[in-house]
Amino acid sequence: MILSGRPLSVLGALLVLASGIACRREKIGVLPVPDARDENGWPRYEIKKEGFALSLPPDWRQFDMSSGDVDSMVGKIQAKNPELKPMLAGLRQQIVSGVKFFGFDQRDAGTGFGTNINVMHLPLPPGHDFESISEENMRQLNSLSTIVKPIARERLEVGGQERERVRYRMSMRGPDGRNNLLAFTQDLAVNDTSYFVLTMTTLPDREARYASTFEQIGRSFRITSP
Repeated sequence: MILSGRPLSVLGALLVLASGIACRREKIGVLPVPDARDENGWPRYEIKKEGFALSLPPDWRQFDMSSGDVDSMVGKIQAKNPELKPMLAGLRQQIVSGVKFFGFDQRDAGTGFGTNINVMHLPLPPGHDFESISEENMRQLNSLSTIVKPIARERLEVGGQERERVRYRMSMRGPDGRNNLLAFTQDLAVNDTSYFVLTMTTLPDREARYASTFEQIGRSFRITSP
């Protein structure tokens, strides 16, 4: 689906560009781990005002999506990727309004890239549903030359909620200025009023190691609002 003319997947990927900031433990906000646990013993993060909940492994942390941090993230992305300036013009507002959760594996600290997840929550446009959102997202993914084709796509049912999962690799310039190939696992969920996109990202050589973790995170996600 389109957000101000830009695909969901690209917004998630742009946010990932700043993940190295978290890995290097610069002055960013990291929120406390919740006391609640799921059936597997993982901390349970419930974002009540956004109508969703998910679980993360105990070693993962939640990034504080404050406006100051977002400004810093966007500034660093633009400094390293000046060709993205037109797209970045409205990114801060889009992140603040669309991306409601960002978590990362703190064990990646010092590696130059932090395996991470972000969750976008956006209102369902009039006349759209699960099928039209998923088809539009696929169309735009396939139009991007930086994505390695083909894109893997599957339908899931989790907790009675229909999902679409896509897996792909995409070349992007990271905080170190180098082009990096990133591996994405992305879940789409829709209810009557909103749609949610979970974007889980790591490096290709870590993809097998994180496969079961991404599977468990994805299956832990629930839409809690009607």
